Amino acid sequence: MNKKQNILTGLFTVFLLCSIASATPSIPHQFYGSVSVNNQPVSDNTVLTASIDEENYPTITRNSLYGKNPAPVFYVPDPDGDRKDKTITFLISGMTLDTYTFQNNGYTELNFNITTECGDGYCIGDETCKSCSEDCGECPTEQLVVQIYSPRENETYSTTSIPLKVSSNHDILIWWYSLNSGGASVFTPNTTLNAKEGENQIFVFAKNHYGQVGSDMVLNFSARLTEANCSNGIKEDGEECDGSDLGGLTCASYGFDYGTLSCSQECTVLINDCRNNRGGGGDSSTSYNNPSGSNTGSTPPPATTEYEKEPTTEITEDTCTEEWKCSVWGVCKDGIQKRNCVDVNNCGTEDYRPFETEPCPVLKEETNEAGAEAGEEPAGILTGFALAETLRKPGNLAVGFILIMLLIGIYVAFSRNKRNSNKANKAPNKANKVSNKANKAS
Repeated sequence: MNKKQNILTGLFTVFLLCSIASATPSIPHQFYGSVSVNNQPVSDNTVLTASIDEENYPTITRNSLYGKNPAPVFYVPDPDGDRKDKTITFLISGMTLDTYTFQNNGYTELNFNITTECGDGYCIGDETCKSCSEDCGECPTEQLVVQIYSPRENETYSTTSIPLKVSSNHDILIWWYSLNSGGASVFTPNTTLNAKEGENQIFVFAKNHYGQVGSDMVLNFSARLTEANCSNGIKEDGEECDGSDLGGLTCASYGFDYGTLSCSQECTVLINDCRNNRGGGGDSSTSYNNPSGSNTGSTPPPATTEYEKEPTTEITEDTCTEEWKCSVWGVCKDGIQKRNCVDVNNCGTEDYRPFETEPCPVLKEETNEAGAEAGEEPAGILTGFALAETLRKPGNLAVGFILIMLLIGIYVAFSRNKRNSNKANKAPNKANKVSNKANKAS
């Protein structure tokens, strides 16, 4: 009986593992490139959408770029691990631009040039309800108004995870925000901000279907962590450094030949003063991005319903060659990991700047000793309602049904074999009993 129980337990375990594995998210496919309309750079905040499995993933352009600084990072996720080799369709205002095959961990450059004119049915580029009502529709009589409900002005919060709640009087095509003068981040209301400890500011923007842009801002809200230990001079869990305590890290740890690391007030490593022997010289006091810093993008556009696109920088043959060095990827937080990149030749341009933010890789099966001591579930393991939610997905139910039927078949076959074996063993025993009685009689 124990043998039978072991077999059934093993098969059921395989079933659970297969169900869980089939629901594990896979690495997204990241895209970047340029967009032009009639061979001219597209205007800022043009919405580019990737469509797959009837799901839409929008992003916006900056300096005619998408998915590349100063535009937000852009990727198509694979939440159920089943999108490999499926077709992605790229669109702007309903116009199909191109298609591409989804690949996990893909990193693809796609450049688009759109040919359009007012009256073709597509509200694209500089066309708005004012300049081309034929394509964009008549402008609404009520001006676009955007309002931030959370965070609130002059409010102090006891956490750095702060709800971002917004509203508008129009139907919105896309939302994005800039936190602490950082780069644009596309979001879907309502979401959660990852503010820094101390003073913060946020600009929120929205674009409606008529091509109008509205905005709102909160210029001062604070996050105060009562248990924060940053700036006590001791590098602790969750800190890259603290004061002069760099945890044994040097410039060589980040791929540089010489220089001195420093530590920011947010307890993150700064590699501003790290250099290579073949560096191009120049002023070393340039302020570069860091994983927790505020210099992560361009200054947000003014708070107005419409604004002009930013001028692009002309590159000449005499421009120096950029050579970017990057730190290792930081700790995964809210599905995103960051790193710090510096041009060691100090060209002052960012045409070839690597991505400093990207989606985290697939979940790792790691146990959290500290969490286990506190009675929390180990990281990376589905339990309780999470497991039930996994098994409820349609694809997993089909696999689960097949495995259960297989399990029942094996159980029935095992039971039959056991009964036949018992019958076979009883026959010799009966014959022996008859023989023993005969011997006693004689």
